[in-house]
Amino acid sequence: MRIGQSILLVLGMIFSMLSIGCASQGGASKAVSSIVDTRIEVVKAQNRLNETLAALDNLQKAGGTELPSAYDKFKSAMDDTREQKKRAEERAVSMRENSAEYQKKWEEEVTVLNNPDLKTSAEQRVANVREGYADIRETATDCRQQYAVLDSDLMDINRYFSNDLNAASLEKAKPVIATALQHGQSLHARLNDLVIQMNRLSAEMNPTGRVPEK
Repeated sequence: MRIGQSILLVLGMIFSMLSIGCASQGGASKAVSSIVDTRIEVVKAQNRLNETLAALDNLQKAGGTELPSAYDKFKSAMDDTREQKKRAEERAVSMRENSAEYQKKWEEEVTVLNNPDLKTSAEQRVANVREGYADIRETATDCRQQYAVLDSDLMDINRYFSNDLNAASLEKAKPVIATALQHGQSLHARLNDLVIQMNRLSAEMNPTGRVPEK
């Protein structure tokens, strides 16, 4: 093979490798951004949840003339929690779409690698990312189920007090309120698990190796 042909061959290989890297990094950037956006909404959901649980706790401790105001604050916080949950779910849909697109493209690019060591390393990376997304999906599913339980609790409490708000009805509702608070605390802990998993995956996919911030 002539020197000129050898140079062209080497250059061709280099450009091929660069194109793979650029495509992967571009897809990774979009996927990481989706994770970060979703994480932000999940943290906001945690904050709204905290406010709702605090309002519910204040409601059960209220008495006399404080009851109407405490109930109104509870209703407002509950509505905010439900709205933020919807926003977080909408972000999660985008994250799933971007992750599927990114993983598919990355898997396709890995197939063109010829070096066995590089191929094995790339395949392991793909597997790690796939596992990270699977963990997030599992935790997110658990969070949605716990949200449904808590939402049922909160709606029952709201309906109950909307028709009968007084000290006697509050006393009867306290066991239900205690259960709702427990459900809310369990959900908060699970949401925290979700945030940790998203931080871990976004750091692994980020070229800097750090958790991206916005």
